[in-house]
Amino acid sequence: MVAGFQFRSHAVSNTPIRRLVRRSLGGGGHANMPTRTCFAAGFSLIEVLASVVVLSIAALSITAVWALADQKALYARLDNRATRILNEYAELQNFAPSDSADSQSSFDEAGGVPLKPGESRQGYLYHPRNSDGPNEPAFLNEFPYQISFDNAGGGILALTYQRNPRDRASKVVATLNLNSQ
Repeated sequence: MVAGFQFRSHAVSNTPIRRLVRRSLGGGGHANMPTRTCFAAGFSLIEVLASVVVLSIAALSITAVWALADQKALYARLDNRATRILNEYAELQNFAPSDSADSQSSFDEAGGVPLKPGESRQGYLYHPRNSDGPNEPAFLNEFPYQISFDNAGGGILALTYQRNPRDRASKVVATLNLNSQ
């Protein structure tokens, strides 16, 4: 007691309103000071940032794998197309009449005419749809190839193309021996 005044801290801190506030904040401690149980219900900023970093790395990885899978699918498509062109030329070499070599007809890329030894022809393996505008051609010509015929050993057809125009090491040569058919 100080000069006739009684300090009543116990009586003030035990009022019904203070008890209600303490209970809503998780009990214990001073009524104006929240306890640890109040923070336990949420995530800290560090946890949120760590999860964002992990999800970003996962998204980038999925994107990179998707691009790689798309590139591999394109390479498989190119290899399949090259094999079909080789088979088409093999049929021309085996079954087309040799006297038709002088007359140029308008059949497909092969022209319907077998290759002479040492002769080569060019074409494109891939014709994607062009989306540049209405005044542009409907399809583009990509991945040029060259096919040649060598009469050595009964006849060898060789189709050469490049998967990546900027990389010389991406050159692909597919051959077909005509005697083996």
